[in-house]
Amino acid sequence: MEKGEATKQKILAAATDLIHQHGMNVVSLGDVLKASRTGKSQFYYHFKSRDDLICSVLSNNKDRICDMLSKPLESWKDVRQWILTHAEFQKNYGFERGCPFGTAAYSLMPNQDQERKPLQTILDTMRDRLTLFLENEKKAGRLRKDTETIKLGSFTVAAIQGALIIGLVEKTDKSVIDAMEAAYAHLESFRIK
Repeated sequence: MEKGEATKQKILAAATDLIHQHGMNVVSLGDVLKASRTGKSQFYYHFKSRDDLICSVLSNNKDRICDMLSKPLESWKDVRQWILTHAEFQKNYGFERGCPFGTAAYSLMPNQDQERKPLQTILDTMRDRLTLFLENEKKAGRLRKDTETIKLGSFTVAAIQGALIIGLVEKTDKSVIDAMEAAYAHLESFRIK
């Protein structure tokens, strides 16, 4: 990796970490420069502005998260594991952070349409991945015919994010896992066994 590209990646990594910790509207350019140990000239060589950096971070997060979600859910075991993986992720951060998507989304301001676009893509990818699985189960006759799969997808994403808020407050995984297991049980209640 060239020195210039290494500097750019250093700035992006520092900004990504800070945004995940604090939200995108709290992090200043000074915070990023300090954390990345870079200067203003290096920053402006790679980014037009702080907003440009924020959009780059969100775009990178979108690509990374959507890539992780590219493998389809193939079984109910996969669905449960996908839901519970969010609790493990939060536990790895000592319950001091939610998910990068949620943290950025919570800090959105009404006029941040550019920042909203990659977050919308992440939301759509999360919801659509589960909805596709549920639709396939419905077509195979393993899910009730009256199941509204898109609503269940939205409910599950909301339940995951809500569970992660509990983790931030209680700093333990018990209630987080309980909430996620309840969300999974709700999904399973639509199964035909």
